[in-house]
Amino acid sequence: MTITSWPQFARRIRPGRTDLLRELPRYPNSILVAGCQRSGGTMLAAAFTEHPDVVDFSWGKDAELDAALTLSGTQAPETTLPVGKRFCFQTTYLNERGIEYPTHAEHFHLIWLIRNPHSVIYSMLYNWKRFALNEVFLACGAELLPAAERARLQRWGLFGVRPIKRACYAYLGKLQQGNWLMETLPDDRMMTLRYEDLVTHKAAMMKSLGDFVGLAPAEAGEKISTRSMKKAQGLGTRERRIVDELCGPGYERAMAESIRLQP
Repeated sequence: MTITSWPQFARRIRPGRTDLLRELPRYPNSILVAGCQRSGGTMLAAAFTEHPDVVDFSWGKDAELDAALTLSGTQAPETTLPVGKRFCFQTTYLNERGIEYPTHAEHFHLIWLIRNPHSVIYSMLYNWKRFALNEVFLACGAELLPAAERARLQRWGLFGVRPIKRACYAYLGKLQQGNWLMETLPDDRMMTLRYEDLVTHKAAMMKSLGDFVGLAPAEAGEKISTRSMKKAQGLGTRERRIVDELCGPGYERAMAESIRLQP
């Protein structure tokens, strides 16, 4: 079975599956990068693959899709795992299957990225296809809707919920998933990381991440940059008000309660 896009993965692989991490035990001591979508996971995973002890396993244009295919057992990577080398997988795609992480906790170190909601929501709305937004909303955010909006969703489908609210509730759902994982996984298996700390203190944070996952020191990743920091300023006044109202308290709570790497 050849899968080349996320819509194909959603149609052919995800429905009914309870084992999207089935093959993870084949890659012991893996580094997993997750969090809410549009929070820098692709950037951080790419930075890890620059490390001489980490294998770049990807074969297509989307390394996270390659990770999903590899870990679900749909398609094996074209490279093998040399002795002494590690794999890094971006796993934000798990969405509603985040409950699988604890089952495989002995096989990974998980880095969970948290980014300010203004940047995430802006990127979901203006740098993302609606398929991706709708998928994460339905998987992680729809259940958090107030009763009146849930009734509109049931009656009108996705047209009953404005895109900005789909994005906000998807973001909140991912925050809640991260909080649950922090309570569930052993302390030495998961660490949260603030996106803004990573890009503004790159060298220090990459060293701390290396210490956490057990990688020897290496140069800070060239993939990490501050280019997308201005996204937080892209929302209009009304949009910012909605995001502040819906996402602000959850973001502040996550920042206060998470055990995270500090610059």
